Amino acid sequence: MYRLFYNHEVTGDVLFLLLKPELIPNKVIEKENAALLYLNDELIGVNFFHVSRIIRLYSHGMIATPGEELLTIVNSLLKEVGLPALPPTLDSGYHVFRLMKREEHPLSDQLSILTLKDKEREYSTVTSLKELKEGAYVVAATANCILRDGSLFTPHEDHHIPVDLYLCSPYALRLGERKDIPFYPEGYEEGEDFYLPKEEK
Repeated sequence: MYRLFYNHEVTGDVLFLLLKPELIPNKVIEKENAALLYLNDELIGVNFFHVSRIIRLYSHGMIATPGEELLTIVNSLLKEVGLPALPPTLDSGYHVFRLMKREEHPLSDQLSILTLKDKEREYSTVTSLKELKEGAYVVAATANCILRDGSLFTPHEDHHIPVDLYLCSPYALRLGERKDIPFYPEGYEEGEDFYLPKEEK
């Protein structure tokens, strides 16, 4: 999975391509209007400068599913610096689940243990979000999904409790400022990709 980020107000006219956000670069190679970020010999990201000369972007952060026009431009920029093209985004990493059950966390009054379900199986996660509605649809980031802040979500255990998914707030989805409650989507089914248009699935 890769992720694109653009926020002119915060970082200027730079389009960030994250390939391995969990890694820290130790080498930067500048080519054309780009900076190639490496950890040793592994390419982990690319920064494209002066992007507004080519395309007008209105994003204020994460671009979960770049459209055909943007992807074509990014791939032409990659070609200019001798790098392979990116494939279309077929999975944003953000899926819709049904919140089946909420349980008290044995070690914290601020956390809840949740059981979430798609059409194939059930998942466990831990969250600090409030106003949890059993039976409602929610959006969660799946394994190896690059989040809004550029970090990588990796399934893990929290005090022996499996954390298979990352439950998303409106803020995490760039759909509001609230960080303390889940986002409840409408018009979706269990397991659907939240960001991809239905006709592209």
